[in-house]
Amino acid sequence: MRTARCIVLTCLLSCVVADPVPAADKNLALPPMRLHYEPSSGHLGDPIPFYWDGVYHVFYLNYPVPGENRPVIWSHISSRDLMHWTEHPNAFDGCLTGSIIEKEGVFHAFTTENGQVGHATSSDLNTWKKEPQFLMAIDPRWYEASWRDPCVIWNPKGKQYWMAIGGRSKGNGSNPLTGCVALATSTDLMKWTVGPPLWSPQYSTWLECPDLFPYGDKWVLLYHWRQMRVRLADNPRGPWLRPAVESPDGWNCAAAKTMFDGKRRILIGWIPRRTCSCGLVSGGCTLLLPREWYLLPDNTPATRPVPEAVAAFAHDATGGLAAKVFQPVMSKWEIEGDGVAAAPATDGAATALWRDPPANYYFRTEIHFSPNSQATFFLRGRSAGTAYGYTTPLDTGYGVYLDPGRGLVSLRPWYEWDQRGSVNEMAYKFAKDRPTVVEMFLDGDILEVFLDGRQSLVGRVPENAAGSLALLAQDGPVAFRDI
Repeated sequence: MRTARCIVLTCLLSCVVADPVPAADKNLALPPMRLHYEPSSGHLGDPIPFYWDGVYHVFYLNYPVPGENRPVIWSHISSRDLMHWTEHPNAFDGCLTGSIIEKEGVFHAFTTENGQVGHATSSDLNTWKKEPQFLMAIDPRWYEASWRDPCVIWNPKGKQYWMAIGGRSKGNGSNPLTGCVALATSTDLMKWTVGPPLWSPQYSTWLECPDLFPYGDKWVLLYHWRQMRVRLADNPRGPWLRPAVESPDGWNCAAAKTMFDGKRRILIGWIPRRTCSCGLVSGGCTLLLPREWYLLPDNTPATRPVPEAVAAFAHDATGGLAAKVFQPVMSKWEIEGDGVAAAPATDGAATALWRDPPANYYFRTEIHFSPNSQATFFLRGRSAGTAYGYTTPLDTGYGVYLDPGRGLVSLRPWYEWDQRGSVNEMAYKFAKDRPTVVEMFLDGDILEVFLDGRQSLVGRVPENAAGSLALLAQDGPVAFRDI
């Protein structure tokens, strides 16, 4: 049995280094680690991931901050382990989201320029040359308005390059929901033939940031419509069917795209910045933890944290006490090896509290539910002073609620007399024949909760920089094991 751990980062989370040396130089020393990358200037937007020669590259849209007079920039970072990021010179400006592909030693970036598809080339991923003669406008036979976010791949079945583009199919003016994934094909990346839509579901205004790729015997289409969504097909031309889980990472994992490193497909997305728990976006974004995107045996889409992220946490924050750091504050709890368990009445609850965990940590446990029971994690609990005539260490904070009976997981701010709505919530099918594995990454104001290495719940927790961690069992026995 493993020793119980709540573990913390051993490296600084707030630093990256700027280095103009090409990322392919294998003699580079590792820069300081950053679990969630955020640029020192500008606002981070849509990521464009690309893997090459042992290096994970992420280009991203760098938007100007209010009052800054400049165009949008394609900025560039790279890493060998998805944890230590090196900043490179900006690639180019004046373009929006796109994709990168390599052909015969030349890297091709396809971008969005004023509603058309643009093109730039590079020999080293650092120095780029725009190709001004290449601007691909919509084909009015099938499309209207403009298009954007081109994703270029090699289709081995058709032995040609495919470009999937977020566009609007030509309509009769009566239906505004004409968002589609447009399709163009090429044999050389320079001359393209535009065809009818790859998929035109007629239910959205735009299907943004398409990401098209084969996976096993399936074809996968990721796209953003209010959140990242997935469609699957047996043939790259469809039909594109909705899987059992359409959005494994739910809300707040925005405009995510993937890169393949030869063994696994890595998903890179971003989360909006919030300065309160009211749900308003204040601008400026942060890259989320890199995930591995995969299909379960029944072809259900799933994501899980990359092992590099778990390995980044090494220090035992409990000082060797393990599960003993949790002290009962309501009802009786039992320490069971690497875990704790409580057996409240079927209409009652039990709480155990760790008063002084670190501000940032990785926490893992396996939850064993009894019929009709629920479990809650109270994060960064703090006292509100004497505002209510008394004080507790859980007056304010955040709650991660797991309710197997309703098939629901939610993140909500916790206030003694002011119960606000959820920051985020998602449907989840809890297994009845095995425990639920919960992994939580708490870093600054970002919380990422992974369930069974299948789905994740993401949210900002800006209002308490630190505080207690409590476990709550409700409406029957619950055990938190293998902490």
